[in-house]
Amino acid sequence: MFAGFNIVISVYFTSIAYPIPAHIISILRGFILIIPIAFILSTLGGIIGVWLVFPTTELIVTLIGIGLFFKIKL
Repeated sequence: MFAGFNIVISVYFTSIAYPIPAHIISILRGFILIIPIAFILSTLGGIIGVWLVFPTTELIVTLIGIGLFFKIKL
């Protein structure tokens, strides 16, 4: 659910001519957040932590995307 929202909000920002928030969302999802979260959760939770890396990253990016959406809309 979170991954779908992140893809849609990224495409939305691109379609309304706001490429910077779209790039921020894409880079956070694919590189900046997922790597440190992988190290943190694997250390804290072992294999369960590894399985939780993707949903946790997507949840954090979703919250950032919502914040960017309201910042641009206001």
